[in-house]
Amino acid sequence: MRAIRLQAALWAPALVLVALSPGLTSAAVALTLMWVMAPLVRVSIESWIADHIPTGERGRLQAKRGVANAVASPLGPVLCGALITGYGFPTTLGLLAMTAAVAGLATISGPDRKT
Repeated sequence: MRAIRLQAALWAPALVLVALSPGLTSAAVALTLMWVMAPLVRVSIESWIADHIPTGERGRLQAKRGVANAVASPLGPVLCGALITGYGFPTTLGLLAMTAAVAGLATISGPDRKT
């Protein structure tokens, strides 16, 4: 779970860097930061699934994860565009920064949660 927290701690600031990057080089650096921990987190998640989910239920879980990813992925840019249109860029950026800070603090603080 520490790997997931570390990726979340890198992901949120890197996403802000991508949004605010003035050029392609800085955006590429930020995107690299976002994906540097992805393989380690993927292994951590798969290990957790192998330890906690019965063998017969793993296919259903993977299907639900895939559907959730496919549905949720396009919603982020759409929601962000609606917020920018309705409230303006500074307000939306402030809201996103606050959300990223809360998510970052929630993921990096506290003990590992056992299920």
